[in-house]
Amino acid sequence: MNQPDLIPAGSIREWVWTSLSHGADLPDHPFHLLTMASVSPDGSPSARIMTNRGVDREVGCLWFYTRVDTPKIADIRARPRVCIVGYDPTWGVQIRLSGDAALHQHGPLADHHWNHIADVSRWLFHLRPEQGASAVGIDPRLPQDPEQLTHGLTARSRAQFGVLEVSVETIDWHQATGSRQRRAVLHARDQWQALVVD
Repeated sequence: MNQPDLIPAGSIREWVWTSLSHGADLPDHPFHLLTMASVSPDGSPSARIMTNRGVDREVGCLWFYTRVDTPKIADIRARPRVCIVGYDPTWGVQIRLSGDAALHQHGPLADHHWNHIADVSRWLFHLRPEQGASAVGIDPRLPQDPEQLTHGLTARSRAQFGVLEVSVETIDWHQATGSRQRRAVLHARDQWQALVVD
């Protein structure tokens, strides 16, 4: 099997954000599931796999869905700093994104993502979606039986729904292919220009 080429330094920024965007759109993409690490209020490390629900490269943020009563929310409220890790085996690339996470339970952002879930569920069951609805970011926790749809999207469910928005400050990028390696660091303050460090 041929090893992939090292990605040129000038292409790393585009590769990272395009791959993260595809991860949000495509359930079989390596960056669809990402590991988010946080620190609990007592100082213990904690990590879990999260589903990539969207990316905004212009402002450098990612979105994840969560119940608001989970332990990770207590972690993030106490210490908002998080690290997100993803790995693409085809390219041999690991990325680590560091930044602050904020919970959106109410307001336009949370409402937008909740309405998106409803639109996707209508699409799944061949119902008429709202204008602009798409099948992107299907939540596997949605009911598979159309009869259960109204029970799956209740006011109680909405009250427990939150969006974690991670504002990325630094991306640590590492590619290993055969005996060749390349590591780069990208900072938001530098418009994500890749600085190759080894």
